[in-house]
Amino acid sequence: MRPSLCLLAFLLVFSSLVSASQVWRVATSGEITAKPVVFSSGVAVATSAGEIFLLKPDTGVVTWRAAIAGVPLQPVLSQNKLVAATTNGKVVMLGTTGVAEKQFDLAATQNVTYIYGIDATATKIFLTTDRGVFAIGSAGNVTNIYPSSQVSGSPAASGNTVIFNEGSNLVKASEAGAVEWKHPFGGVWNSRPVVDGQTVYVGGLDNHMHALTFTGGIDKWTLDTGNWVLSTPLVNGGTVYFGSNDGNVYALDQTDGSVLWKTKTPLAIETRPEAGKMGGEDVIFVGSIANSIYAIETQTGDVIWMGTVEGWVADPLYYQDHVIFGSADKGIYSFSTERACSITSPVEGGVVGYKEVEIAGNSVSLAGAPTVLVRVNEGDWQSANVTQDGSWAYYLNPAVNMASGLNTISCMVSDSGGQESGKFTEIAVSRDPTTNLSDFVPVTSGTGLEGDVLAIQAYDGIDGSPVKRFTAVVDGKSYFAAGESVNVTMAQAGTHTLAIKKMGYNDYSMTFNISSKGTSPLVLAGGAIVLLAAVWLLFTKVLGKKK
Repeated sequence: MRPSLCLLAFLLVFSSLVSASQVWRVATSGEITAKPVVFSSGVAVATSAGEIFLLKPDTGVVTWRAAIAGVPLQPVLSQNKLVAATTNGKVVMLGTTGVAEKQFDLAATQNVTYIYGIDATATKIFLTTDRGVFAIGSAGNVTNIYPSSQVSGSPAASGNTVIFNEGSNLVKASEAGAVEWKHPFGGVWNSRPVVDGQTVYVGGLDNHMHALTFTGGIDKWTLDTGNWVLSTPLVNGGTVYFGSNDGNVYALDQTDGSVLWKTKTPLAIETRPEAGKMGGEDVIFVGSIANSIYAIETQTGDVIWMGTVEGWVADPLYYQDHVIFGSADKGIYSFSTERACSITSPVEGGVVGYKEVEIAGNSVSLAGAPTVLVRVNEGDWQSANVTQDGSWAYYLNPAVNMASGLNTISCMVSDSGGQESGKFTEIAVSRDPTTNLSDFVPVTSGTGLEGDVLAIQAYDGIDGSPVKRFTAVVDGKSYFAAGESVNVTMAQAGTHTLAIKKMGYNDYSMTFNISSKGTSPLVLAGGAIVLLAAVWLLFTKVLGKKK
């Protein structure tokens, strides 16, 4: 079962030059859909090619490789052994050296043609199959504790009970198969029931995350996500984390199921979140079918890192300050968690024209005080503005800094402890040079009297959004709006000129009057009516466009 040194050299691909925080990558001959398991001072990973690797977590060096006759499911630990079941009915128990110490062929002895899932306690192994639920005891005795042709999904073993899906019911049974309760259900696929205290949490094909009482199987609460919930939930610190096929990652209050936050990603999230740290911050790691893995801050739901590979990302493992996971690209990866950045704006796959592009995101660093650098395509790295909380922003002129068509935007973190190198957090956006320029809709407010402040704002004539970082030119003097408005003190009464400029917009110009301090209140009221009319015209125009 052990490969030659040549095969080990072939399998191990050191990738420190390939990805920003990637420490190593091991190439295999099969896709990885299972979560890595800590076993015998190493990390065990199963692949669809019928193999299990034990890797050194710090280097990725292959300690041993075991061949399994079939496609292995998620390995589990029992009786100090690594237990793997294959979909075609085989079960193997591996020792610390990778040698199969016990093997069971349920296809030959029990007429099983398919195993859906496996879980284990310290003394027993439970298997959900097309023939029902089987238990394998410490003495090697195999018992069909719950004969049924309607069982599916992965079981959850807890204490002396096992919870599993049968048809349209979630079932809790004793380890001998005696039914304790059945709960009508929309069906379970990948989501494994999770027991935490006196509550069972499980996602369903009815688009809901469910919380049931452990003793009676009674609904405590449910949450509708609008799409399948295939993700196994993580219960940590009073919060239930999980993903949905609606593309969101959810954080719910454990007691009542209220939504604390939800974070949108491009595609379905079917993996189980994993608690860990990134740059010293508490995060959950989740894998996506968008070929990405995300580190999401547990309190706010902010994405503070996104790693990309070439295939779907399986359930991740956080271990020894690294996040380790497998992918459908047949690779096993390890990423460091010392420092990282994310790009939250613009969005992946977005389209820009001539308007100023705000590149923004979040950053973390274990060493503190991160410096964030931004690059467009293969250009030079430019320093972004980083705030105390780690959020950062960089602004560019797309007509100057971006090519027509597809462009890549990357970010990198540097701190006192080091700097990322290689492939970085990256998104792709398109630039469309045929996009029309927008018009400004200006709004001014103030008393309109000499010596007082005139506040100038500008709105986008297409979507009605406030325009940031524009230049207002009053009587030939320029004023820059760092945010959404700029204040100008009007020292003299009389007629004045105002121009508003920004890339991506047609220049706007107008004249306006400033009255002396002795102006009649009726005149000022008339000016306020004109101002309100301008605002009304703005939003009716935008509303008409949306309709």
